[in-house]
Amino acid sequence: SDLAFHLAIASATNNPRFPQFLTMFGRDAIPRDRLAAQGQEFIADGYLSQIQSEHRQIAEAIAARDAGAAGAAMRAHLQGSQQRYRRMLHRSA
Repeated sequence: SDLAFHLAIASATNNPRFPQFLTMFGRDAIPRDRLAAQGQEFIADGYLSQIQSEHRQIAEAIAARDAGAAGAAMRAHLQGSQQRYRRMLHRSA
């Protein structure tokens, strides 16, 4: 469902590069999917709550047709995702 959420948003941008990028990487583009496939227990409640909160903010801004808020929410999600992914890499090193 995480990848489907991202694909729906990517498609809604009307920029074909976004869905192409996600389709090319598939589930590997979503760290949570990779962690679950590897059986890692990093997926704690706090982690999932944070992701769901970020997704909710994005979806609510889109539903409100507030492009500025949607863009800000997506940037915050991508920056947060980058930070979380870096922490995961450092922990596994």
